[in-house]
Amino acid sequence: MRNNPFHFYIETKADLIEAVDRFGFMPLFTNSISGFSVEEHVSPDVWFSDSDDGVWEWKGPVIRESGCAYRK
Repeated sequence: MRNNPFHFYIETKADLIEAVDRFGFMPLFTNSISGFSVEEHVSPDVWFSDSDDGVWEWKGPVIRESGCAYRK
């Protein structure tokens, strides 16, 4: 991540963990705060892709590896 807090790109579980650690939480979907969601910063290759390596599949591993939580 760079100096601009909303200028980052999520391509891996580690990138997602870094974003959550930096901001305290990270909404998955676009919301009323422009630029403050995983959806707006994730690589299209890992956004609900057909592969087994994508944002949705990262939920469990990210929780186990970082101590953060997922909530709807």
